[in-house]
Amino acid sequence: MVCYMLIEEKGLKERLLEYLEDMKYSYYQCPFNEAFSCNHKAVLKSDSVLSVDTENKLIKLTSTYTARNSVMPLKTFLDVLHNKRREEKRETVYLPVSTGQIRKGEIVKTEGSHYIVRFTDGGMARVRKDKTYFSMIEAERHV
Repeated sequence: MVCYMLIEEKGLKERLLEYLEDMKYSYYQCPFNEAFSCNHKAVLKSDSVLSVDTENKLIKLTSTYTARNSVMPLKTFLDVLHNKRREEKRETVYLPVSTGQIRKGEIVKTEGSHYIVRFTDGGMARVRKDKTYFSMIEAERHV
């Protein structure tokens, strides 16, 4: 997903760039024309729209008309960024079911003493933490 932001406050922009750099985002380097490449210093100086590609972890400056019309608020961008991080960190769990089978899934959310689990074969369920196992071998022992 490509997110476009227009951040005018230099301090806020600098904190955001440092945060993205800590998350291993890199700056766009144009292989054909160095004038289109950017770095931390160039982004801070510029008043252009900031383009952040969350799939490729790439920071870029853009001034296209399309980008200016699809600028999102910083809070919305941070929500997108944090949801992306949660997706990357999902843990695989195994759940023994009454039929003697073991269903494989991934934890989507934690709610107190329960997990919300999305199963790989389809469907979701709210499951107690003590009924889920993080390895197939452990789950087989409890069938």
